[in-house]
Amino acid sequence: MQVYFDYTRSFGVEFHEFFEEGIKSEIEVGLGPCGELRYPYPERHGWKYPGIGEFQCYDRYLMKNLTQAAKARGHSFWARVPDSAGSYNSQPHETGFFRDGGDYDSYYGSFFLNWYSCVLIDHGDRVYES
Repeated sequence: MQVYFDYTRSFGVEFHEFFEEGIKSEIEVGLGPCGELRYPYPERHGWKYPGIGEFQCYDRYLMKNLTQAAKARGHSFWARVPDSAGSYNSQPHETGFFRDGGDYDSYYGSFFLNWYSCVLIDHGDRVYES
């Protein structure tokens, strides 16, 4: 969070005169590779459009958070990232998670997608607050 704070403060100082003079009236803070809050599609890992990308929640902190959320729901076995979500270049219909009638539509899928979207939104809130 300190990096975001330092960056936005530096930006404001550097371009203050443009805002004062009305040349610029607003800025957009992008929280993802394309300016939106979502998981990335890194080309360096071989992603090609229109691949679905991958969930980005494998570090120990997010896994701990996922474990706590699953236990709180009474389903500790839900403390896992979907194993049927495909890879960067998969198409939705090729996966067990995203295909029509797939795992996304199960109780576990709903839980996971809700948890994942809340984690992204919370991250965005923390960035904007700093």
